[in-house]
Amino acid sequence: MIYEDEKYRKLFITNYKVRSHLQSKLRVRLLVKNKNAQRRFLKLVEEQIEKRHTN
Repeated sequence: MIYEDEKYRKLFITNYKVRSHLQSKLRVRLLVKNKNAQRRFLKLVEEQIEKRHTN
């Protein structure tokens, strides 16, 4: 699971884009039900991790 990995869990708390995405009820419902939404969210998370490591 993505939330069990420490690098992702820390990003959920500290990153504004990821946190705001997860605070939306509609987006979270889509994440639960829609595979495309899950892929887009993982892409967003991976992009934010890359940005964090390049700085």
